[in-house]
Amino acid sequence: MRYLASKKFRLSDSYFDGHVHSVFHSVVNLRLHTQDLLTVIANKSDLNSPRYIAIETLDDVDFTKLISHGQPLSCRGEVIRFSGSRISIDLRFAAKEKKSFVKSKKSFLEKKINTNWKIAWNFLLDIKKKEGLALALDDKQSVDLFHRSLIARTQKIIPQLLISIQTKNIGLAKNVGQKLLGLGPGLTPSGDDFLLGFIVGSRASVREEEHRVFLNNFGHHLKNQKSNSVDISLDQLNSVISGRCSYPITDLCNSILNCDGKDKINYEFNKCLDLGHSSGMDSTFGLLCGMVAWKKELANLIIDEIKMPIKALET
Repeated sequence: MRYLASKKFRLSDSYFDGHVHSVFHSVVNLRLHTQDLLTVIANKSDLNSPRYIAIETLDDVDFTKLISHGQPLSCRGEVIRFSGSRISIDLRFAAKEKKSFVKSKKSFLEKKINTNWKIAWNFLLDIKKKEGLALALDDKQSVDLFHRSLIARTQKIIPQLLISIQTKNIGLAKNVGQKLLGLGPGLTPSGDDFLLGFIVGSRASVREEEHRVFLNNFGHHLKNQKSNSVDISLDQLNSVISGRCSYPITDLCNSILNCDGKDKINYEFNKCLDLGHSSGMDSTFGLLCGMVAWKKELANLIIDEIKMPIKALET
């Protein structure tokens, strides 16, 4: 059975070998001989990886019945074949992904950008059922002991990260980054998803060369923390650090920077929330923190919002 790919990541080489890393109902992760991870997504699954191949079929695809963990694979003539399996994936007619870099905007648009950022931030605060690290913004939601611990750690870590940016303390930033890696459960832990969004947002709001140097140093440090989290999650984060990103989070960032209207921002915001169980909310939280990391007034607004639930518990 041959599946036709509708979209594909811009592969540097269409001649490669590898094996199946992990298999889910509509998603399969492939580990290539170069150690790169390539994600195959069937029928618009809500997972959106920076390195992906999308296939669309009329029937529901259950990869768990078609291929197995560890199964060898090869790509020749832009067709991926799996050893011992009857399925193949044809990449020849797939549309290549659009570039997803986010460019920082001129400073004279700053006031409008800040207004749009506040719109998106209020969307996040208004969500009744928060997930992942965003639980730290809510003192009313009932959670179990595990999530209480996650909230307590988040309420300390996120302010420290923002303060490290404000004070240009790269040592503190690296320390906090290590604490975020692997924080929370799941195939892509909440801390990793937050960092993914944070890198996109902080890079898009860079105004000075020293900011860029700081971010490059921070990103290089994170890329070297190979044993601190899940390899699939780290692969996605490393792709973002290298300048790539999945579309929903990039589109939301661009919508804010382009000074789009409230309806457009709301549309892109909800697209982000559709990703995974908590991945979309975590990466959106990270994006919004990153976009104002260099702006003291708005960064302090976030810190105050995070500390507010703490004060409520103390009274």
